[in-house]
Amino acid sequence: MNDLNIYYTIQKYRQKGEPVVLATVVESLGATPRKEGAKMLLLPDGEFLGTVGGGCVEGIVKKTAQRILSGKESPSTVKVDLIGEPGYREMDVCGGIMKIMLEKF
Repeated sequence: MNDLNIYYTIQKYRQKGEPVVLATVVESLGATPRKEGAKMLLLPDGEFLGTVGGGCVEGIVKKTAQRILSGKESPSTVKVDLIGEPGYREMDVCGGIMKIMLEKF
């Protein structure tokens, strides 16, 4: 999925009057699964296009995006810390930190 397809999809949903949330990596420090500029578009039905990193990164982004779509939260920037302890199943250990901007269209 390239950026142009994401922008066309935003336009399509705006024309239908349906909100979407665009997640964009705006800062990437250390070892992270994606770098600045990576995008993921979250649709009203829970589907998504693109990726900002998979795993816990996308889990956090998806939950936040759903709250934004439902009006429970304002568009914001989320920080995801990927510095975990090796051996813990629930922790990612890439070793970096990501900041992801979430915008509602």
